[in-house]
Amino acid sequence: MLIDKNEGSYLFKHGFLDENVLALKIDSKEEYAFLVNENKYDGELCSLDKIADFLTKRYLDPNAQNILKDTIGISIDNQTQIESSYNIRWLNTDKGKLEIRTKHSAGYASGDFVYLNGEIAQDGKYVEGWPAWLNYVTVKDGKLK
Repeated sequence: MLIDKNEGSYLFKHGFLDENVLALKIDSKEEYAFLVNENKYDGELCSLDKIADFLTKRYLDPNAQNILKDTIGISIDNQTQIESSYNIRWLNTDKGKLEIRTKHSAGYASGDFVYLNGEIAQDGKYVEGWPAWLNYVTVKDGKLK
């Protein structure tokens, strides 16, 4: 995402997204901008302390960390920095453009995390090109099968 302001332009990369938090990584820095959905939080998040408290309660519980890592391939360390060791691959299919998060430096493989329109991809067959019976990927539980 590119944001232009009078004093300059800022480039952000997707860091983490769920129904509560959007974290944008500032390009070329180990810094993040956090946007919090206040409709999902009891009260206003009008200070850094309240945001830190929300993130700590929501994501730093050991069980929550394991769930995040298992479901979307992102872990949060104890300093609340979001890290992703996945490479992103894009695949145009009959159902839209799939985002595949893979640990492979080239291509993708079974078990890689799959997203469609920013959400975990639904189970099913996604056709890429022609012939359809030859060029497709299958998604099961948000992962390539």
